[in-house]
Formats: sequence, C-alpha cells, structure tokens
Amino acid sequence: METIYGWLSFLYETDYFPTLAFLQESNLIQIIGISTLIIAIVVCVVYYYALNHTRWNRWWHWLIFLLGVVAISFFLAFGISHSNLLANDSVWGAIYDRSLNITTYTVYYACLGLGFANAFISIVFFTICSFIIKWGSHNCKHSPF
Repeated sequence: METIYGWLSFLYETDYFPTLAFLQESNLIQIIGISTLIIAIVVCVVYYYALNHTRWNRWWHWLIFLLGVVAISFFLAFGISHSNLLANDSVWGAIYDRSLNITTYTVYYACLGLGFANAFISIVFFTICSFIIKWGSHNCKHSPF
C-alpha cells in the first residue's frame, strides 16, 4: 500500500511536512488502503449481485456507485489522517517550532491531498473489482461497458 500512496505523494507531501512519514509510523496508510479496498469490493458486490436488476444495468448507475465509493474513501482518508496527525505530539511540536514553517493549515491541506489521493486509488480499486466480478451478474454484467 505504501508504494501506491508513494506514487501519489505529490498531492499531499511538502518539503517541510512529510505526511507519509507520520502516517507510516502508526500504520495508518495500511489501514486507509485496506479499508478503501474493502469498501470498493463490498460496493461492487452489492451493485453486481445484491441489486442485480435490469433497472441498474446502465453505465450512469455504475457511475453513481463509483462516486459513492470515491466520497466515502475521500472522507475516510481525510478524517483518519487529520484526527491522528493533530493528535500526534510530534506534529504539534513541529507546528510550534517556527523554524519549520508548519501551521495547522499545512496539516489540513496535506490531509486534503491525502483524501484526493485516496479517492483516485478508490477509482482504480472499484474499476478493477468491477471488471473482475461483473461476469457473474445476470443483469448488470455489461455495466459500465
């Protein structure tokens, strides 16, 4: 998981605030990544097997479910990272150290960037999961393509 988030680190890393280093110390990147993968799989299973109705076999219905996964994943990553970074004493020590030029806004924007990175990763997870499991669906197997 760290490699995937490392590729998108330009969204949330800055020269003076290494977000990924703080999150790797407490294994939050793994928790966020595995939670995102589980959410994508569960929503795919619900769409292709639980709803599995001819009313739901259009591409825009699939897109609605994708946007739901993206929203959940964004807020999941933002919420977990923001609450844990602000609860970390070393982050507060860096905020109060004026020579590092770190503010609470820096932490906020880094967490927003991590939320956007996680939203992009959830799109990839949901799309891959859709192509893997859609063939067993009777009515929605042609959605999204």
